[in-house]
Amino acid sequence: MKSRVLLLLTGTAVLLTTARYANANTATSQVKPVNDYYNIEAVYSKKQARVGNRFLELKVTVIPVPGVPIPAADRITLVNVEASDNREINVRLTSSGHNSNVYTYNVDLGERLEPRTYKLTLEFQSPRNSSISILIDLDVGVREKGKLRLMEVAQEPLVLGGEQVVKFKFANDYVDYPVNISRIKIDSIPSGIIDGLEVKDGAEGKPSVRNNVIIFEPVITIQPAQRHSLDIALKLGGVPSLQDYVMGFGDDSKLTVEVTYDDSNERTLTDLTGESPIKVRPSDRVLVGALILGLLAGTGIRFRLEYLRKKGAITRNGVAGFVMVTMIVGLVVFVVTWVGEIQIIAFKKLDLSYDRPGVIFILGFAGALTGVHYLNKWLKYVSPGE
Repeated sequence: MKSRVLLLLTGTAVLLTTARYANANTATSQVKPVNDYYNIEAVYSKKQARVGNRFLELKVTVIPVPGVPIPAADRITLVNVEASDNREINVRLTSSGHNSNVYTYNVDLGERLEPRTYKLTLEFQSPRNSSISILIDLDVGVREKGKLRLMEVAQEPLVLGGEQVVKFKFANDYVDYPVNISRIKIDSIPSGIIDGLEVKDGAEGKPSVRNNVIIFEPVITIQPAQRHSLDIALKLGGVPSLQDYVMGFGDDSKLTVEVTYDDSNERTLTDLTGESPIKVRPSDRVLVGALILGLLAGTGIRFRLEYLRKKGAITRNGVAGFVMVTMIVGLVVFVVTWVGEIQIIAFKKLDLSYDRPGVIFILGFAGALTGVHYLNKWLKYVSPGE
């Protein structure tokens, strides 16, 4: 009776000690039975179980089953630990546990390992049985260049001053690990285009948003070898600067994405980034405003010059100069049209290269200058007495 109580107290003390060790080092613990008389507990830090770590510590504790007498022929000894399925994992004993039943090993994780779950074989010997083998899991991961992939960002052209839903598609290329997305930051090049974010579909609850960073609570979990789509509404601001207002946005406009996630094994990765080219154009109000300004400017100049000519305040040389200026403006319009590959089909169906308020202004300006001349001819034709 005393021996059983002693064994029970001893087993309890060992369990408490290993539990304290696991909590202190954020380690993971696996407890498995060996036979009717012993259990083993294997402890290592998942955060440190990463590809390229040459010094991962593994502790294996042999724990007698409390209250069960152990025959001498069934006492076991841990004689070897190895990863039989991969040569990139080497295990070396650093301290023996013949007296304390605690064995410490150094696990060398090679640089060419894939992040997945490997099996370690623990081999025990006893006088009664020649060998007993137990398998434990070794979850190997990485700290950077993980297996979550941003496949594509599907979007329509972005119109400033409105809201556009963009679909983000992710792929989990891990073989064994689910991934948990906790944060996504979305910005733009040039900056100032994104004025707010809202998750429309693909996440539970209502994620919070702070400074263009979406915080997912609960996290988005993607199972191994699965894909997931996330619909996010981009709230677009106005034209960021006067230069953008006049010249519009070039072909180098981009959405930038930064993703924070973990591999379900206490390893957080923050290096998943991506860029997606986008088409950005001002709102219809901005384009219409630029057109109206161009028309007003061209019409005003045209009528002013006609007024001065009738009053005799401008000579033929002045008219010739005016014609020269008009030709120069027309040439500028042609060059801009040629370089920008402008194709005007209808104002409501502007080609995306035709999204620059400056171009719209010049076209309106030139149209007013030349159009007033034909309008005057038409008025003289329908009202010859005026």
